[in-house]
Amino acid sequence: MFSLDNFYNVLYNNLLKPCNINYTFDSNKKPDISSCCITDGIRASVEFADQEPLLENVALANYNEFLAMSCVQDTHSSPGDSLKYPYIFYTILANSEVSECKNNFIKLHNLKDWYFFSHGFIALDWFRDAQYLLVDKTSSFDKVFIMYNNLITKDRSYRLGIVADLISRGLKDRGMISLPLFDHYHGNYINEVFDTNSMLDKEHKRLVLNTIDKLKEPLVIDSVSTNGNYSAKLKLEENQRAFWHIVSETNFYHPKLHLTEKIFKPIVSYRPFILASYAGNLKYLRSYGFKTFGDFIDESYDDEIDNNKRMTMIVDEIEKLCNLTAEQQREMFDKIKPILEHNFNHFFGRFKKVIVDEMVYGFGECIDGLIDDSAIDYAAVAAKLAA
Repeated sequence: MFSLDNFYNVLYNNLLKPCNINYTFDSNKKPDISSCCITDGIRASVEFADQEPLLENVALANYNEFLAMSCVQDTHSSPGDSLKYPYIFYTILANSEVSECKNNFIKLHNLKDWYFFSHGFIALDWFRDAQYLLVDKTSSFDKVFIMYNNLITKDRSYRLGIVADLISRGLKDRGMISLPLFDHYHGNYINEVFDTNSMLDKEHKRLVLNTIDKLKEPLVIDSVSTNGNYSAKLKLEENQRAFWHIVSETNFYHPKLHLTEKIFKPIVSYRPFILASYAGNLKYLRSYGFKTFGDFIDESYDDEIDNNKRMTMIVDEIEKLCNLTAEQQREMFDKIKPILEHNFNHFFGRFKKVIVDEMVYGFGECIDGLIDDSAIDYAAVAAKLAA
């Protein structure tokens, strides 16, 4: 598996460069039209926006400068010269979500859609060593669930709601929970509760005030302070202390299919999971060949588009699991093991080929009829990248 450090360079050398397509991706997400290549009257560039879900207001801000620059005179011509080629500029948006928001944005700005499962590649790189480590495949857990949380405000405020509900039902000590009381991006949980624009409903705000407000210290599993690199850490022994993982995904409130590396931590840890994300994301995960646990818990929460109801349904399932006896938990684990085995083997097996093929052939479909791609042997590139 090629490394994440060289991910964009690998794509450039194997797909973009043969077609004289440039790409833009920097820390400020500001595209640079002056570096775009000209081929037979066509300018083309890929803007990589694949690591986070697209929010329309953010996307509009990021692309405002780019869209304005796309109307300027040819920067490769001398002042006063006429354009050497007819000005046609294709912008390809590399992204990792399925949503109407994205479709509308692409249509509005006449972009070309290049979708691929970016965080699948991230997880394959970050968690690659798990296949060589001694993974405990027994029911030697001492907690019912584990739930990691870092950011707790704005789009991630649902995490406050779920944890507050768990505490209110007396379930906190049945699991392992991390929950900071301060979000270094937006402030503490109190700011969120009294923010009139918060996506938390009144009932969950009330629960937060009645429970989290009484905590004297943050809830900690691993470290009081985490940073952006912490997601790459995989602590198998810690992960396997709990039976079920409650995966608190990046996107919960917005109608998008988008998953990050978080969903793969229980998979490489040989554990079942409940997914806290927007409706439909369990089905989305299954579309990549993974199995979920509808035979053991009620996964209808994945069909619920009301965000507040979905939070409650998720906690309902956690409570049911906490009410099982130790013997019942061991029996459930033994029955679930074939699914855990399948998911583990699929992640370290065919999954890479699935997402490589999707990415490579998806690029071909994106530029079909627009740009000469005769220099690319897609089958050979897919085979090389999946090796």
